[in-house]
Amino acid sequence: MTHMKKCHICQNNFERLAKAHLIPDSFKKISGEFGKTDNHLIRAGIYDAKAPKVQTLDFDKEILCPDCDNRLSDYDEALKVFVETWAGSSSRALSVSGRAHVVRFSTDADMLLAGLAVTLFRCSISSRCTSVDIGTKYENEMASLLGERAKLPVPSSFSIKLGGVAPDPEQLELILIDPFRVKTENCYIHVLIAYGTIFIAKFGQQPWPTSFDALPSVASGEQAVNIAVTSLDKSPISDFLKVTAATHRKKTV
Repeated sequence: MTHMKKCHICQNNFERLAKAHLIPDSFKKISGEFGKTDNHLIRAGIYDAKAPKVQTLDFDKEILCPDCDNRLSDYDEALKVFVETWAGSSSRALSVSGRAHVVRFSTDADMLLAGLAVTLFRCSISSRCTSVDIGTKYENEMASLLGERAKLPVPSSFSIKLGGVAPDPEQLELILIDPFRVKTENCYIHVLIAYGTIFIAKFGQQPWPTSFDALPSVASGEQAVNIAVTSLDKSPISDFLKVTAATHRKKTV
């Protein structure tokens, strides 16, 4: 007897589901443009110049049917184009004083919100990703919005803050770290670092932790976003990254 598998979006049963990438597969195209031609991306070990290359862009064959997976491609592409464009932008440079500053960067804010929300949704519903958990409530809300083909499949309580990482001599800012969840000031947030962009996301109505006050939020309906540019070691998430790097090194020793 064939074991049927249920799609998390349409809720229909199938004999076989799609090979759904948790992080947009198109991100590997970005890595090639920055000298990593083997399509391997560095994750964790962000403070270690010799951090090992590991295969990321994990996939899961147990979460989405082919049709629902394909319908997410536009959001994946929007996220990829934003990251790719920002990574190569001259706006990433620090100010003459070396201090953090905010730049206005053209993009479709709604598609950026949707792109990150979809990525975190896929990671959260996958048993292969243990670092992301948006909660059953928001998994169900995302699935419902995507199933209804909502114009903007983003919960009203979802918000993003953006940081931009200035170039450094070793190009450690041009890496990808798998999204992870941390708790700070009694609030859970998710962090994704991709090629010079720091995405910090929050589901829920609780206020943003004060430690992120310096980072601008993404406003829905806009055709541009504000990005706070700083060096990686002075970003609001530097302490979290050190913990992530240390954890990774312990696992690989």
